Amino acid sequence: MFSERDRGVQYHPIGSAHVGVRRLSGVTESGGRQRPSLDCCLKWALLLVIGVAILLTVVTIHGFYPVEDPITPVSILDKISLLFGVHEQSAIAVINVELFSSTVFVYVFHRHLSDGSFHVASETKTQILPGLFDADTPAALEQRVQELLKAVVENVPASCIQREATANPKTPIVLAKISPEILDHLPRAEIDRVSKHITLTFSNASSVQFDPDLSLGTLSKNDAKVLQWFAINLLDHALKRFRVSTSAVILDVGASDIELTFAVSSRQTLPSEGEYVATTRLSAFGHLIKLVTVRYRGLGLYDARFFMLSQHSSENGTLFHSECMNPISQAHWTYKGSFYEVVGKEKPDFELVKERNGPFAGKKVNRPVAHYQQCHNLAARYISSHLPEKDAGAIKDLVRGRKVFMEGLLLEKAMGRGLTLPYRGGDVRMKLFIDSLQHACKVPNTDQPFGCVDLMYLATIVDKALAFKQGSVLYSSCDIGGMTGEWPLAAAFHVYENGL
Repeated sequence: MFSERDRGVQYHPIGSAHVGVRRLSGVTESGGRQRPSLDCCLKWALLLVIGVAILLTVVTIHGFYPVEDPITPVSILDKISLLFGVHEQSAIAVINVELFSSTVFVYVFHRHLSDGSFHVASETKTQILPGLFDADTPAALEQRVQELLKAVVENVPASCIQREATANPKTPIVLAKISPEILDHLPRAEIDRVSKHITLTFSNASSVQFDPDLSLGTLSKNDAKVLQWFAINLLDHALKRFRVSTSAVILDVGASDIELTFAVSSRQTLPSEGEYVATTRLSAFGHLIKLVTVRYRGLGLYDARFFMLSQHSSENGTLFHSECMNPISQAHWTYKGSFYEVVGKEKPDFELVKERNGPFAGKKVNRPVAHYQQCHNLAARYISSHLPEKDAGAIKDLVRGRKVFMEGLLLEKAMGRGLTLPYRGGDVRMKLFIDSLQHACKVPNTDQPFGCVDLMYLATIVDKALAFKQGSVLYSSCDIGGMTGEWPLAAAFHVYENGL
């Protein structure tokens, strides 16, 4: 007798065979479907290998082209080269210790290993308030120095820090400098107190390289000016193919004098009456450059302001009636230890002034105003008595065709009027400067009572000394192509190339 299972086999042999064939066919079909998938993977793998090979070839060829200008942006190929280990990144931190604040600059340098050429890839800037010199106790001072260290570490990319114990640890170099203004305001003992805390904290930090003998020091005003001139011209792409006629000029207006810093050639006629406070010879990108700073005493803003305001004074000499003050304004000013009260003319002038704000915005209102022309005449007379005509002509010839960068009170007053911004910068066209001057003389401002006299003098000195017209531009060093045109950049550049 057959079992039901046997009977199933016996009774349906063809059907069973047919099912087996179908199953075998299914395997065959499945195998046929898998083979194209395998071929596709092989093709993609081959394309990937070819792509990587081409990319490596392009990166290798790119490595044979040195960086001509360090300020050129880092390209996609440079970033890929960094991933492949063909390039490297490192960081330099520069701390500018000022009287009321400290600023931490971190610069990232991107170097080609094949030839050593490099980009200045980025700058980050962190201002920390209040300053170190406001700390009354050692604990408070230590906390603020720790904030500086934290700002350094947080702004350095991870690729620039190697914390493992190696023979040559990869950590950012730190350079700290005491600002020149501090040397004029604080005793040496106070400067040494702060310096010791900086040295102790940064020397014991494993995340940075800090040399107690070389990383910290004071910076003279002349050194700061030379380094700033280098930084401005570096950011302005004026050093690689250097020409004196296209290099930048720094105009620094102080309280009692003005200083002009510029490069000169042996063929140029220099001003003969100015005081040459510094002559520096430097080498940049194979060019030998002679840099001079010439000072004119008495041409500073506050000395000029005193002259322009004091033409009509009371018997005791402490009350001034000035053409440069709006008649409805009243201000007090302490100058060289003496206290003065300043008001407008006793017989005011009136003018129809178009209101910008308030209920009469857009309408003309008869208002008392400062006397624009008389104020300008005072400024011109003062400049003529302190700047010889021959020197004025020589300066005009020297700066013709060059960019002039604002510093000192010139930059400060332009910021105060909103013509340029702190940190963000912004260049000032003279037409806007003159418009702001005219508005300051027509519309009183209790926050800026000396707006008219100050802007009048500054506009006149720029006209008489530099021959600026309404289309001319005063440049700000606060932001040049996304970086700051100040001495920290030049200091970091030098340390990166030469070490501490």
